[in-house]
Amino acid sequence: MRVSELIALVFLAITAAGFSTHVSSAQTTNLECTQLSSVPDDGTPLAVDLKVLASKKIDPSQAESACRSALRADPANPIFMFLLGRALSLGNKRLEAIKYYLDAADRGHAGAMNDLGGVFEYGIGVSKNLATALGWYERAAEFGHAGAMTHMGQLSENGLDVPQDFANARHWYEKAAARGNAASMNNLANLYRYGRGEIAPEPAGHGLPLSKCEAYNRVYEQSYGSS
Repeated sequence: MRVSELIALVFLAITAAGFSTHVSSAQTTNLECTQLSSVPDDGTPLAVDLKVLASKKIDPSQAESACRSALRADPANPIFMFLLGRALSLGNKRLEAIKYYLDAADRGHAGAMNDLGGVFEYGIGVSKNLATALGWYERAAEFGHAGAMTHMGQLSENGLDVPQDFANARHWYEKAAARGNAASMNNLANLYRYGRGEIAPEPAGHGLPLSKCEAYNRVYEQSYGSS
């Protein structure tokens, strides 16, 4: 084999190795960002999410660094915008976090919309504004976020910050349950059981509430259809 051919082969091998290392490094950074900054995206209020993250002793600066690196490698990715927003929130950089939540929401990220609802409901870095919070929760729900649907159902059922409305609670629970959200299934079963939200309790003859088993059966049939 001629020297020129050997040089060409060595160059190709070095290039391939460098590309592989770059890809591996990028994948590792992405994984670190996801592991460090995400919590179950199930509609848990953001204030609670941050306490969960803090309890796991996650280093906010490490989380922020990993997510910034991931976003630099893929600057139009709304997932990394969302995760960086959470990392910044964890590090008490809340105004900057809102910027990345908004960027992700503008690109259709339902989780970012849901977190923005939490930002305004609980006043995380901004003044509390329930009307704005509900607007973001509703927008997240429009994009299929079952957690946002569940939370709006809970707000309507509890009637603490909004007027109590069991029918509206049922509406949101049913939508979330149809998407497999376990919390909404449980809440909906309780509505069925006690005849709330324009649901007549069964058996109708003597006005007793449904048993737990009967209530969950109704939720199952409502969400998945009877077999």
